[in-house]
Amino acid sequence: MSVTRGNSATLAYNLSAKAVRATSRDKITVYSTAIYATDDTTPPSRTTAHAIRGGIRVDLNVSEKLFVFGFTDFEYDEFQDLNLRNVLGGGLGYHVIKTKNTTFDVFGGGDFEQEYFSADAAFPTGLTRKTGEAVLGEEFDTKLNNRATLSEKLSLFPNMSNTGGLSPPVRCNRVDQTQVVASLAGDLQRPLLERPVAGAQEERRAAVDRLAVDIWQGPALDVGHHRVTDRI
Repeated sequence: MSVTRGNSATLAYNLSAKAVRATSRDKITVYSTAIYATDDTTPPSRTTAHAIRGGIRVDLNVSEKLFVFGFTDFEYDEFQDLNLRNVLGGGLGYHVIKTKNTTFDVFGGGDFEQEYFSADAAFPTGLTRKTGEAVLGEEFDTKLNNRATLSEKLSLFPNMSNTGGLSPPVRCNRVDQTQVVASLAGDLQRPLLERPVAGAQEERRAAVDRLAVDIWQGPALDVGHHRVTDRI
């Protein structure tokens, strides 16, 4: 969160959260990001950013090295006139490194994207767009200690319905995205009992689902920003 006060006031916050439930067979990840900013440097006060994004992804191991995944994302952005963006996708991945404390995965697949825009001067009746994308990426996680994990992820989403590399198409198409994000997460864990029986503590701890909450995010590089839409 960033706040400035004086003759003028600005407020900006970026709130991100991620919950992960991982077992030897599968991994379920739920994530969300909210961005909001206001500025009253020159009256009247105005909102300069308002976007909400979130989704869920499920990875299922089919062998020691191979896994399949599926995901769905949802997004709203007031300043793109974007009422809803929904993405459904999936693919195949490979565990390059998979140890107790470190994993490194590469993955690829495809998705189907649906976008619904409200009416504006350029599109008096609104706009609905449906496109296909390729999904390519890698993800790295390493456990620093019992309570902290360092994560890095790179994702590419080339638009296959309107090809042209990683540059924006001429009119009304989302800018293809290259996204690199690094984050540090704390592992919040609580025993099922306040005073576990001696000798059973480790057993009970293993039974508690791990909840990884992003407590710090950076450095982050987001080329093209997250699912940005060019409405020139």
